[in-house]
Amino acid sequence: MLEGSRENPSELDVSQLNRTIVSIEYPGRVINDDEAFRTMGGLGMMSAVHSKENRKIELRFRPDDPFCKPTHGEQIQTSNLLFKIVKKTRKNRLTQKEEITYHTELEGVIRKTYKFLGLCDFQYLPMAANTDGKELADKFMSILELVAPQKLESLEWLQEADAPVFMSPPVFSRMDLPVDYHFRKDTVNALGMQYDGNVIGRLRKKRAMQTIFLDYSGGPAPTKPRDMALCNLTVRFIMPDDLALIKRIDFKKMFEERPVWTKAALTYQVAGVDKNSLRFILASVAYYFTTGPWRNAWVRIGYDPRKDPEARIYQILDFRISQNYRNKVIPKRSYSKYNQPHKYASTMRTKTSSIRQTADTSSTSSNAVEKKGENSYVYRPGMIPQCRQMFYQYLDIFVPEIKELLTSSVVSKTCDERYGWYPSHVEDETRRILNNYISDSFAQLSPGKKRNKKSKVQEDAVGGEEDEDSEEEDLQLDDNNLEDSGDEEDSSGEDDDEEYKPSGKK
Repeated sequence: MLEGSRENPSELDVSQLNRTIVSIEYPGRVINDDEAFRTMGGLGMMSAVHSKENRKIELRFRPDDPFCKPTHGEQIQTSNLLFKIVKKTRKNRLTQKEEITYHTELEGVIRKTYKFLGLCDFQYLPMAANTDGKELADKFMSILELVAPQKLESLEWLQEADAPVFMSPPVFSRMDLPVDYHFRKDTVNALGMQYDGNVIGRLRKKRAMQTIFLDYSGGPAPTKPRDMALCNLTVRFIMPDDLALIKRIDFKKMFEERPVWTKAALTYQVAGVDKNSLRFILASVAYYFTTGPWRNAWVRIGYDPRKDPEARIYQILDFRISQNYRNKVIPKRSYSKYNQPHKYASTMRTKTSSIRQTADTSSTSSNAVEKKGENSYVYRPGMIPQCRQMFYQYLDIFVPEIKELLTSSVVSKTCDERYGWYPSHVEDETRRILNNYISDSFAQLSPGKKRNKKSKVQEDAVGGEEDEDSEEEDLQLDDNNLEDSGDEEDSSGEDDDEEYKPSGKK
């Protein structure tokens, strides 16, 4: 063993502790730094990924091959130190022995490290059997140039009869890490149950809220809530705070005074109520329209707006900000968190109960409905809509021209599935007036810009790239913490509550 000496660690330059370094644990032997950077998209791409949160570095060992499946490097918080060690070897001329010394320098602190923990061996290469006939030739050859031509081929190339077939799989594995799959018996076969063979993916249990969903053409309105919806109230609301909540807010009286409510109007009126509690309460006093003039609205049980012309003021207006001002108003939902999908199987299983056991999870929990401004469901002159897409009810639009339009419009004899009780021109005219008011409001916010009267915003606001009809009520769809089930839920967002089906008896 060679003799050596080492510097005293106390003599290290501690000023380097303020220097932050990012580490990448490259899954391979790096000989050429530039080639290693190229497999990760280059320094520019690496810097762009590092500047954003929750982004992963994609590493392709064959960067020129579009069929190369990448492995992902995930950012992990670390507290490591980077040292530079210099080895000096001297040969003593008299003794002919080598004297080795080590010089240690502190380079900085590694706060973030990118680690490639997933697999990247799920590759499907564009290869074909080699028909060259030579003994030393490879059994397979690459047909990448044929699959992805880099130049314009001649007409004779298109007329060639023989061509290799390359069909890549439509999807690959969603997980990069191997997952233990615990097989269990098929519950359908074990219990002797039968299911519709045309239905795919019914893996999740029925939801516990018992909300009644009604299509516009789905028959008469329900006359009473489901028995389980009333039973859920007695099981759910057992804490003192919950009982005080029901006494404080008379939901039945609210629906007597106004038989149709939107989600935004309800959350504004009952601000501070726990979201989970609100779901159960609404299921006992109202049903939910999925289509028609009152879609995405809660309607009092026993009341059918399709038969009452006075219900026209409760109709829904789907209004969307024009393209000129979309960048000035936030969307309903932010999709920035979905830049990179989750690549690893979660080892955590959330298991919650539908019955709260302690007062710590009362109606003052983090699930409470946040207090929003009046502009979340009402429009008055000078207001800026809260989101790019708004679901207004006509009675909540306090614009003189629109009020006059609604008053002077002739009520239809029958209720139309799209326009309700109003004539067809009312919807478009209302949008035009709202767009003009909103344009004036933005012009007042930017006094330096003059409004071009020739280019008044008169476009149909229904069109647009952002279809947020998925508002389909967080009050119903987002109930991941309501069921006490050991089974993992499918996160597809499908409504498992059965749609209300009338018996046909009048």
